[in-house]
Amino acid sequence: MFHRILPPMPPELVEAGGDYEIVYDSPMSRMARAEELVGVQRTMELLAPFAQINPEVLDVFDPDALARLTAEVSGVPTPVLRSQDAVDKLRQQRAQQTQEAAMVQAAQPLAGAMKDAAQANQLLQGA
Repeated sequence: MFHRILPPMPPELVEAGGDYEIVYDSPMSRMARAEELVGVQRTMELLAPFAQINPEVLDVFDPDALARLTAEVSGVPTPVLRSQDAVDKLRQQRAQQTQEAAMVQAAQPLAGAMKDAAQANQLLQGA
């Protein structure tokens, strides 16, 4: 039987503790892994009623890992997935926008009160 031997790892990878990982990515291998997704789906369906009572029950799951597993097993091409750095940056931007929007919303009553005070002051000065 013919065995292909992988070339030696570059020294930089050896120093970093790298190792080869063989990943079979074919329709047949994805079909074999589909049971993983079925397990995730069943688990989520079973936990849904408990999550309505206490959402913390879902804290044991890593949503990013679930999303990446689903994409991988479903055969989503890697280039369409964002890197973890890009996801982190997007989330930081979203959090900043949410914080800015909350600040604007919190400032609106203060701005209204200042306007009312200015109008009252004008009325008092005109009287």
